[in-house]
Amino acid sequence: ALLHRHADLSACAEFTVEANPETVDEEKLRVLAAGGVTRLSFGVQAFQDHLLAAIGRTHTAADAVRAVLLARRAGFHNLSIDLMLGLPGQTLADVRASLEKAFALDLPHLSAYSLKVEEHTVFYRRWVRGELSLPPEEEEAAMYLTVLEETAQHGLQQYEVSNFARPGYASRHNQVYWRNEPYYGVGVGAHGYVRGVRYANVATLHRYLKAVAERGLPRAETRTVTPREAMEETMFLGLRLIEGVSHARFRRRHGVALFALLVNPIGSEPCYPCASEGCDGQAPPACSTGTGQAHGGQPHMRPPRDSLDHCPLAQTASIICDVWTPLIIRDLSKGPKRFSQLQRSVSGISPKTLSTRLKQLEQQGIIQRLSEPASARPRYELTAKGQALVPLIRDMRAYGRAWLVGEPAGRQEEELTRTAAARAR
Repeated sequence: ALLHRHADLSACAEFTVEANPETVDEEKLRVLAAGGVTRLSFGVQAFQDHLLAAIGRTHTAADAVRAVLLARRAGFHNLSIDLMLGLPGQTLADVRASLEKAFALDLPHLSAYSLKVEEHTVFYRRWVRGELSLPPEEEEAAMYLTVLEETAQHGLQQYEVSNFARPGYASRHNQVYWRNEPYYGVGVGAHGYVRGVRYANVATLHRYLKAVAERGLPRAETRTVTPREAMEETMFLGLRLIEGVSHARFRRRHGVALFALLVNPIGSEPCYPCASEGCDGQAPPACSTGTGQAHGGQPHMRPPRDSLDHCPLAQTASIICDVWTPLIIRDLSKGPKRFSQLQRSVSGISPKTLSTRLKQLEQQGIIQRLSEPASARPRYELTAKGQALVPLIRDMRAYGRAWLVGEPAGRQEEELTRTAAARAR
């Protein structure tokens, strides 16, 4: 009622409320329907009670089914549930069973997110102490691939890394976030992004009411997003979408052509920077060889794309060709670091992925653990083999820029590939 009193919602195409299954009943659902809510999303997470208990959820699988059926009886047809992958003790069979129950509910939308163990949480402390049994990374990948296969078979199209929907049921508010568009955050602890400023409201009701009374806006923190940061956000958020990043939308938003930025990349350090521009004017969500060309480049001046198959630089790069390994090697090139230090400096990496990569690099002889007292957490440092890879990473980036921007390949390509091959030997 308060929203309708202060805002015109007549043109609102989607009004979503997210809820935990145990918090809804017939009366609450009637109130939501009368208030103009058009879409409900339930945080189910799994349909196995032992998994729900392991992550501290207070609802059961039966509560989840009941919530969906009550919502449908109250007149809601645009319904979604969230599932989680990689939970403690979860198996691939559990994921298949949860998907089967979800499909039986005939939902038009489904989300499936991987568990991320955040620092400064109970899960993180348990994980560091070795008390948390998480599925291996390979099994979690199999869980995700199973979700992709099963949703496609049941008519749910993937439109974002973790979201699947029937035609016409893609979540509108989710797409606002992934397209880096502005949105208001209203209420306790809400976040918003308006006129280039990201903000977070105070997190408790008492402080929220006090802030509104004293200064009108209950902001706990604000941050002005620079033009460069805005472009970076548009790219890394947009690449979660299956549609990719729209060239036209990028130019309208930032006043610059998307591929012009490839002359001076704004992203991280990929092994093989590449550009692809489809006929629909989208930058694809995954790194793949395509038909487009970088701004200002001439096709005949670039190293041939097929030459990557025979390039010593490409052949020797396989050891570090993933998104995290070059960043780990780069950070360790500055000196030994502990696990927690690496997690902070390698932005976006999960503890589980970092642990897996460190084990792989140790097995390959690229890093080693330093001798520490039994009570201390280990530090990692590069071996001689690892140190030799540091300039190789720089060479790969330089080669990638030449390949994208259209610099003459000649001597530069020969020198880069020759030195890379020598270092690899």
